[in-house]
Amino acid sequence: MLQLLLVTLCALLPQGASIAESVGHEGPRRIAFGSCYRLEGPAEVWSTIAAAEPDLLVLLGDNVYADSDDASELAAAWARLAAIAVFAGLRERVELLATWDDHDYGRDDAGAEFPIKAQSQTALLDFLGVGDDSPRRAREGVYHARVFGPPGERVQVIVLDTRYHRTSLTRNEGPLEEWKWAAPYQAGPDGEGTLLGETQWTWLEQQLREPAELRLIGSSIQFVAHESGGENWGNFPHERRRMNRLLAATGAKGVVFLSGDRHAAELSVLPTQRDGLDAGYALFDVTSSALNQSRTWAPERNGLRLGDQWFGPNFGLVEIDFDAERPHVELSVRDAGDGGVLMRRRLFLDELSAPAIEPDVVDPRALSRIAFGSCNDQRRPTPLWDHVVAANPDLFLFLGDNVYGDTVDMNHLRAQYALLAAQPGYAALRAGTRVLATWDDHDLGQDDGGASYPRKRDSKEIMFAHFDVPADSPRRAREGVYGSWTFGPPERSVQVILLDLRTFKSPWVRRHEGPARGDGHPGGYAPNLDPGATMLGEEQWHWFEEQLRTPARVRLIGTSLQALSEGCHWEGWAMMPLERQRLLHTIRESGAGGVVLLSGDTHWAELSRVDPWDSGVGYPLFELTSSGMNQGWEFTQIENPHRVGSPLWVANWGLVEIDWERPDPLVSLTATAEDGRRLREDVPLSTLAPPLRHGGVR
Repeated sequence: MLQLLLVTLCALLPQGASIAESVGHEGPRRIAFGSCYRLEGPAEVWSTIAAAEPDLLVLLGDNVYADSDDASELAAAWARLAAIAVFAGLRERVELLATWDDHDYGRDDAGAEFPIKAQSQTALLDFLGVGDDSPRRAREGVYHARVFGPPGERVQVIVLDTRYHRTSLTRNEGPLEEWKWAAPYQAGPDGEGTLLGETQWTWLEQQLREPAELRLIGSSIQFVAHESGGENWGNFPHERRRMNRLLAATGAKGVVFLSGDRHAAELSVLPTQRDGLDAGYALFDVTSSALNQSRTWAPERNGLRLGDQWFGPNFGLVEIDFDAERPHVELSVRDAGDGGVLMRRRLFLDELSAPAIEPDVVDPRALSRIAFGSCNDQRRPTPLWDHVVAANPDLFLFLGDNVYGDTVDMNHLRAQYALLAAQPGYAALRAGTRVLATWDDHDLGQDDGGASYPRKRDSKEIMFAHFDVPADSPRRAREGVYGSWTFGPPERSVQVILLDLRTFKSPWVRRHEGPARGDGHPGGYAPNLDPGATMLGEEQWHWFEEQLRTPARVRLIGTSLQALSEGCHWEGWAMMPLERQRLLHTIRESGAGGVVLLSGDTHWAELSRVDPWDSGVGYPLFELTSSGMNQGWEFTQIENPHRVGSPLWVANWGLVEIDWERPDPLVSLTATAEDGRRLREDVPLSTLAPPLRHGGVR
């Protein structure tokens, strides 16, 4: 009986329907897709799709409902679909790619345990007209990929198999929440089970390394949306995470997901976390389901949804325009009856790739202990160097006033660096630990100085000579001393950004009335509200914005002056409030997570925290101030509305420790005083994750 059905099915296929894995010479510009078609339902959707004039049709599963352990019944269902006149007519004109879901696989919600999956695969491949010599016949599973079009206009279509190798789902034993429409599943134990299986994962990596300008990844179940309680990639959180990391590792650009299953249509987006563990750009997932079925209005939870869901019959359409001045792709879901547009999104192809921005230096060594300090008077002894060396840091950051050399005599400045180099503890640190540095006013050469200091270029050369900045470093080719470094593999990546708050800084504004002693707001400056005043200069601002788009999990931003504190009226970002606002806005708009600010200058240590509703960044910002290495501060009545705990008013040094061994890495911020007192804050890295903002997707 089965043999007869397969012969009948082959007879119904159009001539030349055999499809092997290959490269098509002409790329499709209009790709229709859909899922969930009941044979006993209306067939008008095939006419509607034909009217849209697609070049390619991709079926994403539940293409027939044939739940059965009898292979002949599966083959019969495929034969019935092939015999539908309007569908057969569409197939004569349009190439067809397909995967399956549970109902055309053979059993509701089934996976690797389905006993006749090999026979079911044969039935589907026969329906598709796959040749006997195709590599698809030899593999376990129906996954497949095609690349269409010439270089510059290549479209890769990947259809995954989320059934053949999928291990068991985890049932939600708790009460079924009313927003969960279908099978009550939940995320399984992290790290257990598989969705694709190792063989398919290896194959997928190979496919993602193939060159293409646009990649459409067809998945029978949703990839981005993961809160419905039904089947989706969220059932296997480690597999969803693995997909993100694979996209990062392969550098695959142009990825858009197409999905089905839910008997609803929606558009979802997963913004990048810019942590090096995802694609580096927003991932869109267009869900189109069902082709000829309606569902009772029952919205599902999906915090990544753009717009609304649609519950009537529908299909999806991908329209590609490589000829436009700015090539783009239009994603739409359309009514199965009249073809009307239900939802639409235009994506520009140049936005579907990770920014091609590199830090000044990439170092493969992972960091877990980063010490820092500032305000080291080279004319005084610095016992704290011995404490820093004993802590065995992986890196030391000097955040300014590394020497006190206020002068326009460069020989004098050079001599002050020689005094620093002669300090035994500092020499011991440099012998075993890499030291990176920016400057502040006293090592620039002028107290409270900035852009007007006449010898800043000469001062820079002396500083770079002391800190052994390589001759080919990008820092030497630009004005200023700012720089960036990225350390470690992606899963433990630490970005260090050292800003230059002196080379471009506009003058401070003097306070008209001096402070009353003990009022908590000492200092001789007033906020500079001039829109033209700058702290970093436009060139450094642009560089900083780019650096925040490079991937990293932890970002240590070194600023010689305090950024978050708004208490005193000495030098600080608060005295240029528009620049401080721009700093917070830049961090927010970059989507960068893991930001921790490190600062100096004050001659005391303190920890500051600004909550999301105050900064707008979307997660709490922490700033650890450590100053000075061998001097403290006599005034202790200094306000800081963002201060956490009590300051240390004596000589101190700072340490950032990252415990990468925890599932949620722990970032510990510690300042230690010369008398042994400490202030400390432990911050889980997940706390520093930006929210998934739809509005931030561009």
